[in-house]
Parts: sequence; C-alpha cells; structure tokens
Amino acid sequence: MWVIRTVKCLLPRHLIQKSEGMKMSSDYEKLEEDFDKKIMDLQDKCLHKETMWMEEYWAVGHSTGCMVRVCLNCNKTLERKEGKGGKNENRR
Repeated sequence: MWVIRTVKCLLPRHLIQKSEGMKMSSDYEKLEEDFDKKIMDLQDKCLHKETMWMEEYWAVGHSTGCMVRVCLNCNKTLERKEGKGGKNENRR
C-alpha cells in the first residue's frame, strides 16, 4: 500500500496574499481558523494507537527523502526520519 503525503504550505498568510495579489475573504479565514482549531483539538485528544510509516513528499512525485510515522486516525505526524529506511507498510 503506497500513501502519498504532502507537506502543507508553511508560508505566512500575509506573504501568500501579497504574492497572489488578492485578499482572502473574512468568511474563508473564519472557516479555515475553525477547521484548524478542530483538527488541533482532535490531534491533542487522539491516543495515536494505529500508526504507519510512509514516505514524505513535498509535492506529488517529489520525495523529501524522509520517512514519517503518521497516526491513521488523526493524520498527525508523530516522528520523522532521514532516509527511506523506515517501515513503509508496517503498522504499530
């Protein structure tokens, strides 16, 4: 089983707005903030009982060369290792 995981853009929102030449709507920003808060709450409460090692990608088809251990319930990255020597399909 191959799972592609991409890294979320970590640019500050004001830099993204300037580069795109547009302002995000306040409705969109409110929805995004609410969603992010709910995800963080879920990840904080999760016991991370079922995890999987997988290759990390910065974009589709572009590996970072690292393996990450991800919770299959909340999708939180729990551990990151340099190189592709991780347990790609083994669950803990």
